[in-house]
Amino acid sequence: VQTCALPIYGTPLTSIQATSGTRCFYVFGHVGPDTIIENLIITGGSGLNRGAGIYCKGDPTIINCRFLDNAVAERGAGMYHDGGKPTLIHCLFTGNSAPAGGAMYNTSHSDPILTNVVICANSAPQISGDYTDGGGNCISETCDADTDGVPDCIDQCLGEDDTIDSDGDGTPDCLDGCENDPNKTEPGECGCGFPDTDSDSDGTPDCLDGCENDPDKTEPGECGCGVPEDNCGDNITVAVGDSIADAVTAVASGGTIVLEAGTHIVDSQILLGQGGVDKPLTIIGETAARSEEHTSELQ
Repeated sequence: VQTCALPIYGTPLTSIQATSGTRCFYVFGHVGPDTIIENLIITGGSGLNRGAGIYCKGDPTIINCRFLDNAVAERGAGMYHDGGKPTLIHCLFTGNSAPAGGAMYNTSHSDPILTNVVICANSAPQISGDYTDGGGNCISETCDADTDGVPDCIDQCLGEDDTIDSDGDGTPDCLDGCENDPNKTEPGECGCGFPDTDSDSDGTPDCLDGCENDPDKTEPGECGCGVPEDNCGDNITVAVGDSIADAVTAVASGGTIVLEAGTHIVDSQILLGQGGVDKPLTIIGETAARSEEHTSELQ
């Protein structure tokens, strides 16, 4: 018998094992949802035509039970539903055998409700007849082929262990393109172990950006980061808010830096000469144009 994981509930430790020619339960008559069968291994029923595990003609609630290795000559080895609307929650059917409905046979006047039920490795067809799907059910020919404790029908990586997550990021290694980087599941542009941060939001990550704080450039070029390529060399114009220090660095020896009209705020002193930018240059601010009248008064 293959095993399947039912992780929310604990593993049942109590078995109901039928002797040859006997079934484990026969549910008949006025049995409603308040009759509960829970945390049992129901196994060994055999020598009957139908319902070796449970023959059900009522509406019981069956929770966290495992139907293992039951066998019948005709229909529904694990459960045979002959009317009624039983509710099954977090149950496992495996290793059960019948010509029809190895795990379960549902007659036309029955309507079992299955929620988070695992049905695997029973004789085919594993289920015969209709049922209400409450969600989370797992029906598969095999239970856990790679023995990682995850049923095959919800196994993300058949043939590999879904439970290994080396970097603890919630993505198993078999699906993680960066299995040792908890912050990434794909290498991206910068590769595993390096963030794809884009400090200047220019579409180029910092790891590939030669000017990671200049949204207009990805390489320093001739003028350097922070200075447009058409605004360096002999003459540089600095707008209010732009870096004067960058312009001082970028301007050619003997060049001129024109500061546009307005207030230029500096966070630290502009170093010229020894200990700073040691080259001849001119820094000049803009002035208002003088009128002809004002000019004549000065003559």
